[in-house]
Amino acid sequence: MFFDILLILITITLCFVIFYTWNYDYWKKRRIPYESPIFPFGSIKDALLLRKPLGSIIHELYYKYKDYKYFGIFFGRHPILFIRDPELFKMVTVKNFNDFQDNTASMSEKSDILGALNPFILKGERWKISRTHITPAFTSLKIKQNMYPNMVDVSERLKMYITKNLDNFSNGIKIQNLARDFASEIFTLCGLAIKTDAFEDSKNPFKIIAHEMFETESFTGILKFILMIVDPAVSLLLRTALMSKTAVEYFRKVIRDVRLQRKINNINTNDYFSYLDKLQIDNADFSEDDLASHIVTLFIDGVETTASTIKLTMAEIAANPRVFKKLREEIDRIMVKYDNKLTYDALRDMTYLDHCISGILLFFHI
Repeated sequence: MFFDILLILITITLCFVIFYTWNYDYWKKRRIPYESPIFPFGSIKDALLLRKPLGSIIHELYYKYKDYKYFGIFFGRHPILFIRDPELFKMVTVKNFNDFQDNTASMSEKSDILGALNPFILKGERWKISRTHITPAFTSLKIKQNMYPNMVDVSERLKMYITKNLDNFSNGIKIQNLARDFASEIFTLCGLAIKTDAFEDSKNPFKIIAHEMFETESFTGILKFILMIVDPAVSLLLRTALMSKTAVEYFRKVIRDVRLQRKINNINTNDYFSYLDKLQIDNADFSEDDLASHIVTLFIDGVETTASTIKLTMAEIAANPRVFKKLREEIDRIMVKYDNKLTYDALRDMTYLDHCISGILLFFHI
């Protein structure tokens, strides 16, 4: 009996391995240079084992195959073509975009409806519709008029918070958490016109959700995201969710409350929520979950990327006194030029600051 069970288990395991690796010669058959896969990780073993960021691995492979216009890799068992040649890249992303518009990420609407409606996840016609909905809200003019003043307001409050608590920071500041609070405060103000005081209020719901969703020490959180990208079929089978049901319901409740308060108090603004609210009124196929998903998308896409960029930029500037000196001189000079007011145009004039941030985005693959 024991040997029968053992034989069955061995057979099942062998069948799984054969099924999983049957196309590991995909690029070899097509005579395309490729990074040899390792079962069951494919070409990104270190990313799946959380030894290296996925971006760092792609960066290394990019230069490893510098003599080729393209090369093949494997995400788990899935073959992926990586294009290096600018002309080929342009052909794929512009001329033949309709044939290549979908990415591999998938998520079940049953497990995470707001995450599944994220434009990054949507495919085909649904992605096109979602994109047409969201793009007009982020023109340069609307960012300058509707969002930038809120960003300045949050920046001033952050400065006041740091000044007020200087004695408490004698042993240093945990920049990651402070930057995350800064980014989530900007989100709530720009997206919902809600001032939450994330710096002072440790029980702020948005602050708690942000720390739960983006805590980098969370092994399961990172694994969920990688699984969603690397093996969508398994991700769908396991009903992987980026947001907990509690977080989803909280966002739904906040949106209902914001809409009700604006209606009761006859508040008319030109912020992001008002734009989406009007979009729902004018479009029968634009549901409340669609509206909520766009709000959540701003939260997911904006909070952690902003916080990580701030953290890494500050760390690199602190480690390079020459860069710090040059950057400070530029900021002082520009602020004098604009009467010590951090206007939109003043910020755009800070070219060296832009170079520093762009360098961080490039170097750390944010």
